[in-house]
Amino acid sequence: MSDDYYFEARHASIISHAFKEKGQVHANAPLFLILNKKLSSYFFRTFFRTDISDIFDGKQHHIMITWQKVDGQLIIYKDGEQKYSKIVAKDRTLLAGGVWVVGQDQDTFGGGFQIRNCFKGIIDAVYIWDKILSIDEIQLLAKNCNAYLSGYSIGYHDFEFTNTTNRVEPVCST
Repeated sequence: MSDDYYFEARHASIISHAFKEKGQVHANAPLFLILNKKLSSYFFRTFFRTDISDIFDGKQHHIMITWQKVDGQLIIYKDGEQKYSKIVAKDRTLLAGGVWVVGQDQDTFGGGFQIRNCFKGIIDAVYIWDKILSIDEIQLLAKNCNAYLSGYSIGYHDFEFTNTTNRVEPVCST
């Protein structure tokens, strides 16, 4: 996929989560997206844009995002190296029963999709963990796409993909 698409489209969603709490829908909790060619996020209504824009070089990249509820620390790793850190959503909780969607932004609970917000490209694996992985585990996964760590809460096979995002089996790049 040419990086020109993401410059022109401005907003391409990678993964989004929505949940209901006391009858109210919380969309974009979180939402990770490409905005003006940079990895960005809405996290419990807090928006931030990173300087991570070098993922459109035609090569496969491993992106790992960690977040701790207790201190709100969010860290983004690219290919096993820390590239971004920010305090967001301290003491917030991702409630059970929510909906995770790959390749699209949820404007409603499990829906409200708009074609202009869809991710166009290949995503070969997405996993949600209920713990923070160690740097050694993150680097293992970044260096070996066939590596497996037990204990994830939601695995790649649990997601539904939009018709513009292809589901493929991971292939290690050389």
